[in-house]
Formats: sequence, C-alpha cells, structure tokens
Amino acid sequence: MSSSNGAGNSEAPQRTRRAQRGPRKTFMELVLSLFPGLDLLGHAFTEQGFCVVRGPDPLYNSRIEDFQIKISAGGVTGIIAGPPCQDFSKARRVPPAGHGLRMLGELLRVIDEARPEWVLIENVPQVPDVMHPLYSHQRLDIADCECGGTQLRRRHIQFLSLAGHTIRPIREFTRPRHAAILTSATAASSHTYAEICRRQGFGAPVALPGWSREAKVRAVGNGVPLCIGRALAIAVSRRSPPDLHGDCICGCGRPIKPPATQAGPACRKRMERRRKWTAAKMAWSVTAEKAEYTPQTPAAVRSQTPASVRSIDGELRHVGSRRAG
Repeated sequence: MSSSNGAGNSEAPQRTRRAQRGPRKTFMELVLSLFPGLDLLGHAFTEQGFCVVRGPDPLYNSRIEDFQIKISAGGVTGIIAGPPCQDFSKARRVPPAGHGLRMLGELLRVIDEARPEWVLIENVPQVPDVMHPLYSHQRLDIADCECGGTQLRRRHIQFLSLAGHTIRPIREFTRPRHAAILTSATAASSHTYAEICRRQGFGAPVALPGWSREAKVRAVGNGVPLCIGRALAIAVSRRSPPDLHGDCICGCGRPIKPPATQAGPACRKRMERRRKWTAAKMAWSVTAEKAEYTPQTPAAVRSQTPASVRSIDGELRHVGSRRAG
C-alpha cells in the first residue's frame, strides 16, 4: 500500500524537504467550498488562514444547479469540493444512478465560470479524473493515519492549477488504530456519536441540536477528517511549480532521491494502472445549458478542440459500460 512509502523517504534530498515545507502564501485567499455538508474540509482550511465561503448544499436547502458566480472570473482564488461519492463508492449496493457524474459536470461548470487559480477535489478512490483544458491535473491518495489521525481511511485528492503548480502534503505515517467510519445506521450503531467525532479529529462532539443520531453520524462521518484537511490546506498554501528532479512522477507529492523517478512500489503500480486506463476514455461535454455524458474513443476525445470540451477521464468499470450499452 502507498501509505507504507510515506515513512520510507527519510533519505530524500534536504532541498526537496525544504520545498515540501517551504514558505506559505502571505496573503489571505478567498476559497469557495462546494458540496460542503458540515464543511469539515472548509474548517481545516479556515484554521490555516484561508477565507472560506460556503457554497450551496442540500443540507441547507440549496442546490448547485441553481448556483451562479456573481463576481468576475478570478475573484475566487480557489475552490475546494467534495462531490457526492455514492455512485463511485465500493460500498454501494445498487447500480449508479448517474447523480455523481452530473454533480461533477456542475462542478466543472462552476470552475469554468469562476476561473480560480486552483481547485482541490476530494472523493473516493473510484471517482474519475476531473480534467479541464486550462488547468494542470495532479491526483494523489492520502490517508488519515498519514496525517496524524487514527483511521485507516484513504481519500483521493485531485488538484487543478492554472499555473501548473503541484501540492506536496507532508505525510508522517502512524499505525492506524481504527478502520474507516461507516455512516450507515447499522454500521455506525457500534460507536457513540462522541467517538465518531473524535475519530474525525474533533476534541468534543459537534453540537447539532435537533438532529437525529443517524443524521449527525452521517453528516460528521461523511466529512473529510480534520487531520487530512489540515495537511491539504498547508500543502495548498505552499504550492509551487513541479520539481522534475525532486517530485515522484506519479503525482503523489512524495519526494524522491535521483536517479529514482518514483517514490516506491505503490507509485509504480499506480503508473501501470494509468497506462491501462488510457485504453478506455469518456468525454463529458459541459455547457451552461446542459451536462451531457457521451461515450467516445480515445482518438475522438483527442480530436476535440480544448475550447469546446470539458472532459472527465476515468476507468469505466461500472458507469461507463452501462452508458455505452
């Protein structure tokens, strides 16, 4: 597993370590939080000095489909987002309904309207790559127990940057004491609400007066653990151009020692999977009026002009095969 590689890089060059822990941005950045829920990720970014504005969420009786950016492009420095993951989760027991893909389309629409300097997307490992022709794309996995937390809970992070910057979360692996939180009523019944809050990084239970226990467990458990959120916020504040001689080529953000190009076996396996995925692609054509999911061949995807295509490239094990059929 890739988490084992996070502890094995003590011999990395000191200049790479300094770049990884380098100076933070000195000005406050305005960040829009989409699909926030209780906004644990936004909470972590606020702790690190970002000014976070919460976007629409069904939890607050608002929908992203009705959301429009009212300020000029570039007014928002960054976007953080945790789109619905049910259609992509391994834990689902029914066929995907397509809602997750539609929400990714809405996310791309907002990115296109806001044109922030950077975008950070958090989701489950099975979510497709979210691509935009104007942004560089970095994908990495990170676990709670790599950031000082107690859970063996792995999330996939995608970082898009107008300037082509890279983030390098600092990982300090500790042996996990708990499995990932399951938010179903049956699975969560073995833990108290206070214990679930502690595992997510809170010192005390989150006060949600009037909520049922099931609703509170689902809202807190679905959030990004605070330890992961803080590591990501610090990494974003220290984003910088790629280091061709100090960064792992898989995009995980781990340092390497030349002549190595990958940080460990998990990185090599990750690159092998990506080469296989290029055999099957999907294009997601997004306009202001509609979001349309269209199966295409890799050659057809490449032939599209960047100005007219907003693509999400990903493996098609579950959704793609159904759509294409």
